[in-house]
Amino acid sequence: MTDSAAENPVDDAPVIRGLAAAPMIAAPFAHKILDATFDAETYAALDACFPTPEQMRAKVLGRRNANYSDKRFTIPLADHVRDAPPQEQDLWRRVSSILYGSGFARALFTAFAPVFLKDLEANYGTRKFRYDVVSELVYDRTGFALKPHTDASAKAATMLTYVAAPGDPETLGTVLFEPVDPDLADTAGTRLWEADGFRAVSRVPFRPNLSVAFARHGRSFHGVAETTSPRPRRLIQTSLIVAAKVEA
Repeated sequence: MTDSAAENPVDDAPVIRGLAAAPMIAAPFAHKILDATFDAETYAALDACFPTPEQMRAKVLGRRNANYSDKRFTIPLADHVRDAPPQEQDLWRRVSSILYGSGFARALFTAFAPVFLKDLEANYGTRKFRYDVVSELVYDRTGFALKPHTDASAKAATMLTYVAAPGDPETLGTVLFEPVDPDLADTAGTRLWEADGFRAVSRVPFRPNLSVAFARHGRSFHGVAETTSPRPRRLIQTSLIVAAKVEA
C-alpha cells in the first residue's frame, strides 16, 4: 500500500486474521475488538520488555494543545526497534514486521475503508490516497486523562493494542462516546471536547493482548477517563495515515 507498509510483510499474523474475522460493532461508531492480537509468545515478551517512560518522551512536548496531559509518554515503534537492547532486538523486529507489514495495512484498510472514505472525500474532495502506517508505544502514568476527541482528519483508521499485565484494572480501557447533540461532528479532529456534552456508551476492557480498531470520522469520539490506578496504562497505537492524494 505504501513503502512503509510493505517493508516486512507478515500475512498470517493473528491480528490480520482477527481484523477480517471480528464482527463490526456499530455503536457508538464502527469498531472491532480483537481478543488475541499477537501470538502468546510474542505478547509475553512484549509484556516483559515494554519500554519505561525513561526510554520515551512526554507526549505533551510535541503537542500544540496545552490541555494535553503530561502523564503520557511515547516513542515511535521504529525508533525503539533501532534503540532497544540487543537481547530485545528480535522481539521488536518481529512486532515491527507485523504492524508495518503490507498484510496488516491491507487488513485495516479493508475493514474500515467503507467508513472513513466518506469523510476523507468530504474533507479532501477525492477517495484516492496514498497511505502510511505509523505506530508508537505509549505509557500512561497515574492521573492520565484524555477528553472526548475524534483524532485528526489525516488519520484514516487506528488500532489500540493493550499491553496489560495480569491484575491491571479493566477500567483503564478506552471509552467510546456519543455526543448529546445528534448533529455534532468534528471534521478537523483537532479539538478536545468537554465530557459533559457526551454520553459514555461503552468502555473497551483493558485486557492483555486485546485491541480495539476503528475508523476515524467526524463522530468517532473516544477518550480515557482519569486513571487512578497505580498501574501504568501501556499500549501500542498503530494508525493508517493519509500521506498524499493520488492524482487521477
